[in-house]
Amino acid sequence: MNTQSSEIPVGRGSALVRVIIMAAVLVAILSGLGWISANILQPNLPNMAVAGLRAVLTSLLVMGIVWLMHRRLQRRSWSELGFVRTSSAIITFLFGAAFWIVLAAGGIMAGVYLGYIELAISPFSLTALGIVVFHILVVFFYEALPEETAIRGYIMNQLDDAAGLLVAVIGQAIFFMLFAFGLVALSNLLGLGTGWEIGTDRVILFLSFGITLALLRIWTGSLWTAMGFHTAFQTTIQLMGQNRFISVNPADAASFNEIAIFSWMSAIALGGVIALIAVLLKRRRTGRAV
Repeated sequence: MNTQSSEIPVGRGSALVRVIIMAAVLVAILSGLGWISANILQPNLPNMAVAGLRAVLTSLLVMGIVWLMHRRLQRRSWSELGFVRTSSAIITFLFGAAFWIVLAAGGIMAGVYLGYIELAISPFSLTALGIVVFHILVVFFYEALPEETAIRGYIMNQLDDAAGLLVAVIGQAIFFMLFAFGLVALSNLLGLGTGWEIGTDRVILFLSFGITLALLRIWTGSLWTAMGFHTAFQTTIQLMGQNRFISVNPADAASFNEIAIFSWMSAIALGGVIALIAVLLKRRRTGRAV
């Protein structure tokens, strides 16, 4: 996965320290900006302005930390993290988004056909389109870009250097889960609501989601594929959870859980299997071990 060697020797201990630092910085940045948004920005700015500003600040801070640790301190190239040239980035981003949308739509339609899910589609309007586009941008800059760069990029790269690709794939998923749980815990201490609690379902979701995202990055060789999948997932689930444009009937927790289960089975679980097969075939052709 890496093409250049670091000027700083990479050992398991030093790599783990850098991974822990990155995960801790992510939690600190997101929870800190959450507190600033709730206590300083929201009382003085419209909700859309707060969401947009928080998203941009999150990406700037996280990308800055990755630049400092990866480029400045270790003097390594961005390509090692899975960044590719602009034309390839657009293509692989759209592929990742389409991969989620097609698989998730199939699963949700199966739920509708079997009678577990009932949906209502809102009429199209330019206002609705504008809100969807804005939401996509917020999700990308607040979640997909910073999280994928730090976790499927930097953290996965460090683990791969220290212990190999298999450990990197599993390890980054565990850190992804711990990062999310750490964020919930710290946000609760700061008096900020996250909208969800730590539980077995979240353990399964974050581990499977993290592994699928890592496999997509390996499959295409581009971090942008994982960003596209991540963006499509969060945008769709959040809009449906708010009953915006695609409404769930009845609009209760049980109905939304059905949506989550069917989309998870079709897009994340099945998508992960497809990506794993693609990765194994790719590495078999190149003669590389997993």
